[in-house]
Amino acid sequence: MVGGQTTSALRLIAAALFLLSSHLSAQTADIRGIVSDSTTGERLPYANIVVQLSTRGTAANSNGFYLLPSVPAGRFDIRASYIGYEPKTVRISVGDTSVIILNFALRPISFETGEVVVTGKQESRLSEIATSFHTMTPQEIRQVPVPVQQDVFRSLMILPSFVSTSDVSARFYVRGGSGDQNLILLDGVPVFSPFHLGGLFSVFNADMVDRVELGGKVKSVYAGDKEYRCRALIISTGAS
Repeated sequence: MVGGQTTSALRLIAAALFLLSSHLSAQTADIRGIVSDSTTGERLPYANIVVQLSTRGTAANSNGFYLLPSVPAGRFDIRASYIGYEPKTVRISVGDTSVIILNFALRPISFETGEVVVTGKQESRLSEIATSFHTMTPQEIRQVPVPVQQDVFRSLMILPSFVSTSDVSARFYVRGGSGDQNLILLDGVPVFSPFHLGGLFSVFNADMVDRVELGGKVKSVYAGDKEYRCRALIISTGAS
């Protein structure tokens, strides 16, 4: 008699636990759906879906599908967002339903930015236009391949009409003229001996040069009463 009562009590407890677990399982639901473009219907991969005012959230897969598992009973605001689209929030109620289908169709938006101003450095203007005038920048000097070190005069050999006196010398001729017909100016000051080491290199440090200008034939102001013309090579270091 006692054994039968015990068995009946155990059966009642098991039935109560089963009913309780069924009731508890019915209090959660899986929320799932697809995030897409409202205008084209194209699915949006890796969109963000969060349960607001909570730490729950997920991301859609590459096909725009998402899943929020085991959401407890209650009322929640589910928010979907994607870069370039207006976020959308939907309020749902989780109750007896075990699966809730919630699709999002997001509206694309355009970004407006302020004015973008692009500025650049203007090349120096010439007071006189000459047919044979060229300006070399430090970037152009550094791009010229040299065997030992960057040299201003050796960089000029890539220009037309410049001819080196030899492969091992930085001395040069311009358009068949002689070496004494080249006027070398460093920040406006004439340099009468612009070579060192027997003419292997020029005396100008390429890292200190801001600009190299080659002018056409100009009247020499350093020849006294003589009226011969020469070519000016103007080297500027940027010093005021």
